[in-house]
Amino acid sequence: MASIARTKNGTTRILFYNGEGYRKALYLGKCSKADSEKIKHRVESVLAAGILGRSIDQEDATWLATFPKVREKFELVGLIQPTEPAKEKESPTLAEFLKGFVERYGSTKKPATRVVWQQVIDTLVAFMPKGIRMDAINTGHCRDFVEKMRRKKMADSTIHKRLTFCRQFFKDAVEWKVIIENPFTSIKVQRGSELSNVFVSRQTIDALMAKANTRWQVIIALARYGGLRTPSETLSIKWADIDWESGRMHVPEPKMEHHKGRGVRVCPLFPELRRVLEKARAEAPQDAEFVVDAQAYRDAAKGGNGWSSANLRTQFIKSVLKKAKVEPWVRLFHSMRASRQTELLHEYPIHVVCRWLGNSPEVARKHYALTTEEDFAKAASFEGALNTTRAEPDLVQNERGSEESPNGAEEDSTKENAGETDDFPQRSSNGQWRRRELNPRPVMLSIRHLHV
Repeated sequence: MASIARTKNGTTRILFYNGEGYRKALYLGKCSKADSEKIKHRVESVLAAGILGRSIDQEDATWLATFPKVREKFELVGLIQPTEPAKEKESPTLAEFLKGFVERYGSTKKPATRVVWQQVIDTLVAFMPKGIRMDAINTGHCRDFVEKMRRKKMADSTIHKRLTFCRQFFKDAVEWKVIIENPFTSIKVQRGSELSNVFVSRQTIDALMAKANTRWQVIIALARYGGLRTPSETLSIKWADIDWESGRMHVPEPKMEHHKGRGVRVCPLFPELRRVLEKARAEAPQDAEFVVDAQAYRDAAKGGNGWSSANLRTQFIKSVLKKAKVEPWVRLFHSMRASRQTELLHEYPIHVVCRWLGNSPEVARKHYALTTEEDFAKAASFEGALNTTRAEPDLVQNERGSEESPNGAEEDSTKENAGETDDFPQRSSNGQWRRRELNPRPVMLSIRHLHV
């Protein structure tokens, strides 16, 4: 009459059909298998009593009285009548709930995260009906919310990201039992498929280096040749973090320090970067602490909104790009970091590169790995085995063998049996015996082949 369902994260539900034939679920949270079975039997006993129109057993009544929280769950799904009429609690308004959300969780988040939360909250409150209560918001309101964002000319990637936060807000409301279900669950908007980064060539970097002072040479080199996040990691790294003898850097990770086991990563001191840093170290005062001698940038970055307020982009355009007569590209510093990761992925395994640059293979493939002009040039000039008219005879033989034996059995057999001659017959696809062609590999006959 009832069944137990468990999710991957360990939460448990008791599923059953009530006397009217409607499916119900009694949520237990994280619960052991033994306790789940006990509660399941109680549900079946109480459910049977209700269907038969009799009072529940005294044992069940005593058990429910012993566990008041479980009794509340039985009452919520209609298995038993409430001991007293439930007091109707008025649902909070959207603005009230979201304010409470920030108060509950904001203290554990980065300032930049709270800024993004507030942007989404302001949009929600502005685009939803004024003063609407949480329990009144339905899927129609959510679809209208998306359309209003589109009318404001927001990019699909921006809408996608904001909907992610909306689902997070309303999921919290479900967990607090403010609402029964999340109205944003079925609202999906695909993010843009076009990569937001571009590959910044070394020729472009050379042109910038020729016009940049030492400070900006260091910033550019850390971003393009070190792959550091800019401004957070670039402005945080100190001379003490650079191990000249071992050729390594201990890179601070302000963006990731709240994750367990993160906060500092070890990265090679790449030759292109080392040359720039050695020059900068020679020019810097002996007591210099930070690699980038720009305290004003660090002061700006330590404001209430986090590293996003360091304003390096504007200074980079004015101080370097204009002098070098180079047009700004999209995502100036992020594209340089992505360009470095792309280069390294051509030389090293992805798990190694991601450990050095501090991201995951999934993120690297989706947002960092770029296609370069060299990739196209190499592919266009490659004379490979796909051109069978120009292939060597052995290659043609191998390809034919692979067609006859998709799992490679034919090829493995010839490798294991040396000694075959050109006169050794082979059965063709039509069942007739024929001689091997195209300089076949020799095969050694085993004893079982010679047995009569």
